[in-house]
Amino acid sequence: ENIRLLTGAEATRENIRKAFGDSFLGNTEQVKAADSVLFFFAGHGNRREAQDTREHYVGLLYPNDVQFVPSRGVDTISCLRIDELLGYLRDYCPARHKLVVLDSCHSGEVFKTHRSAGVNRGFSSDLFLQPAFQAIAAARGNQTAADADETGKHSPVTRALLDAMEHGPGNADRKLFTASELFSYIPDRVSQMPGIKQNPRGGWIDGEGDFYFLPKNLTPSDIPAKQLAAWKSSNSLELDRSERGTSSPISRWIPLLAILFLGGSVATVLLFTRKKKRQPQVKSTLPPTPSRTSNPLLCLRLQGTNIWYQAPTDQELIRVGRQRRKPGESLQSGNDLVIRTSDGEDRTLKISRQHFEIKASPEGFTIVDKSSSGTFLNGTKLLPGEAYPLKASDVISVAEVIQLEVCLSSSMLTGKQSQSVACETQNGSSIPLIMEASIGDMVTNE
Repeated sequence: ENIRLLTGAEATRENIRKAFGDSFLGNTEQVKAADSVLFFFAGHGNRREAQDTREHYVGLLYPNDVQFVPSRGVDTISCLRIDELLGYLRDYCPARHKLVVLDSCHSGEVFKTHRSAGVNRGFSSDLFLQPAFQAIAAARGNQTAADADETGKHSPVTRALLDAMEHGPGNADRKLFTASELFSYIPDRVSQMPGIKQNPRGGWIDGEGDFYFLPKNLTPSDIPAKQLAAWKSSNSLELDRSERGTSSPISRWIPLLAILFLGGSVATVLLFTRKKKRQPQVKSTLPPTPSRTSNPLLCLRLQGTNIWYQAPTDQELIRVGRQRRKPGESLQSGNDLVIRTSDGEDRTLKISRQHFEIKASPEGFTIVDKSSSGTFLNGTKLLPGEAYPLKASDVISVAEVIQLEVCLSSSMLTGKQSQSVACETQNGSSIPLIMEASIGDMVTNE
């Protein structure tokens, strides 16, 4: 289900890039914070030395429509940059767990900084709940990768990966396994293949969790009771409380899989997803309320300035991020408060399209992180999808780019009101910003 297939002439640079956009992995209505995304690429790759600093290389992948320059070879600009694809996953895809597998020459360039860690075996609720952005490369940055193993059917790394999918790493008929287990299994498996001279490697790009491979027929009996109870007790996984403690099959644990396969000299591409089955949302213990007029007014001050965002008095949900809401779009699209940097640098991309939400209820305000790059409350990073209470004077850090101070006021702010302001932060580093209110007001309080 939800499979996307790109083969032959369809596997163009633009079509591959689009898969990371709003029509697929960047679609926050389809891909949720509790999902997992696996991106798999097999095909030709290369690297090019960057001209700004020597000994620094840019990793490249070849799409079907890669271009050639006479007497010079492949035109670099027609390739897919590895760091570009990682940026799309980091900035646009809200999934908590992300794993990139690159079966190509010089794919080790995926690790600009490589963090190794021990192998995580079995199920750990802590590792499962923590964000994880991991990668597996078929070869080092300065190595080529073989096209086929001794059978001639698959490349060495793809063969090892398929073996793990069939029976678990190490021929142990495992019920479930982690990406970190593949970090050790795949290199060992490839090293046993005759005539193969490449060194696969795996590691973390970001995050402290681990990517889990969970079979469809997994049941609670396959997981230690203590860990199962910890997993089920988490509000962030959207379990229906009425189902807790049951022994029914948990096929709903199957993560969202987005796999891109690019193989062969003609660059055939296969891209497919498998959406995890959705369970009912957690039922709220709060009575329904049509309005929050009994609550204080919510205001967010750009720290170090006299500029405030003031939410409407009757708004129950405020969305904050860098995506504008276009005229005629529903409130589910775009944001009520839009924040973008205007200095031409990439800091805007650290702010997710929908970065966080603030919800109102009779008990007060809560904040929920929806981003891929992180939301911090008073210096503590929030777990994606989990609600945290807000109080006056709390400081929200948006991807560590800007800080917003929470104000809960009993009356409307006085000052110059507008829908958009251009400003600069004053908290140590000057960052030019554009802040826009599609719902509510920007207030400059002199």
